[in-house]
Amino acid sequence: VIARVVLSNLAALGERFENKGDWFEAEVLAFFKSHGFSAFTIKTTLIAGEPYQLDVLVPWGDHLFVLECKNEALSGGDPVAAYNFERGRQDHVVQIQRQVNGLRAHPELALKAGGPDPRTSTIIPVVLYAFPYARPSEDHEVAIADWSGVTRFFRGPTLGFTTRHRVGEGEALLRRHETTRLWRGDTPTVDDFIAHLRAPSQVTLKAEALEITPGDFYLCDHRGARTTEVVAGNPRSAATPRFERALQASIARAERDARAITRRK
Repeated sequence: VIARVVLSNLAALGERFENKGDWFEAEVLAFFKSHGFSAFTIKTTLIAGEPYQLDVLVPWGDHLFVLECKNEALSGGDPVAAYNFERGRQDHVVQIQRQVNGLRAHPELALKAGGPDPRTSTIIPVVLYAFPYARPSEDHEVAIADWSGVTRFFRGPTLGFTTRHRVGEGEALLRRHETTRLWRGDTPTVDDFIAHLRAPSQVTLKAEALEITPGDFYLCDHRGARTTEVVAGNPRSAATPRFERALQASIARAERDARAITRRK
């Protein structure tokens, strides 16, 4: 993720990387194939004589995920760049909706590429960013996801953090604590993946930790202003009471285990 953010910042400063879109599409395609999916791509000129391309399509059960891969720089906090990025996102949504409509009208394109029949599949369109940008979406909307979040979903069933407890000179007990569960079972399901796309865990945790503080301040005679300050807090502080109790109990167990190990030494 850090490397991608650095590349995004370089791009925001004007650096240009040739064929960056092509290598990202190739990376996405190879990733899903390595995880056992029959992922494929469509590149043709059959529709109205114009180029028609779908970057990566991933069949999963009776669903077909259509991924439009975007390797664009983030705004870096610049207002003009942020505005242009959002305009671009809206254009990408319109683009993938048009592409999905073309796929439904010409299902033979998917069939020729070895994919399932789009007419009998539930199509989930996704704008997939190489850099860390995702946002929640409704079931009828185009999903907005980022590559770090997607790959993290397939890496393991939970999100969490590790605490370090000293048990001796130069020795420590490391204990991992679960904060968010990505899979309902031991293996990921298509419903788990859809839930992650609709409400990206990394975004949900960050949003719940935001501290929003309204404020009024004096400008001059008979004039004032009102503003809202948004501060990023600790995601752990946004836990529900039930979750926080379980988390604190997990940390307390680790501390007791560390003390027991220390006494036995």
